[in-house]
Amino acid sequence: MTVIFQLFCVDDLRRLLSEAGADERLLAIIRAHIPAKQLILKATNDTKVDKPEETPDQILAAIQKRFDVVSEQLQSPLPKGPADPPRPEQEQQLLDLLVDARNRRVPPMPDQEDTIRRWAISCEVNHYNFYYPLLKIKEEAYALFKEKTGQLPKGPDSYYAVFNPLNPLYELFAELELKRPNA
Repeated sequence: MTVIFQLFCVDDLRRLLSEAGADERLLAIIRAHIPAKQLILKATNDTKVDKPEETPDQILAAIQKRFDVVSEQLQSPLPKGPADPPRPEQEQQLLDLLVDARNRRVPPMPDQEDTIRRWAISCEVNHYNFYYPLLKIKEEAYALFKEKTGQLPKGPDSYYAVFNPLNPLYELFAELELKRPNA
């Protein structure tokens, strides 16, 4: 089951499953947050987070950072020609070629900028919404692990798991804790 290996390594699972009833409780936790559906990234322009009251500040900061980066990129001129680097002719000076390329740039249209910003933010929100159930499961599953074994799990050993230090998303998701409404 993919969700389990997003959270635990084999040794931790062996430790947890040696406790009576732990397997059924773990499956119940997963089913509570992913009932009869799979985790799926969607093609959407939606920029609304699923549970705004539980969204950690780190996620909001990451979304703001992405907005700022995309906005900055939109301020730089767009080349008219292909995206390939310029190729100098045998007798042409590279500096002249770069100056010519910069002079041929055209600014993006405002409606294109809005579309690009919306796509960028919806991408960030969609990834958070995708991982939100996994964060809920992680909190409850790790609490179950601690209850049953008296220790914290080592975490996953699968490279694709966002809670593995080798995953590019680890920095964002590793220490992430959901906000508790009215807490």
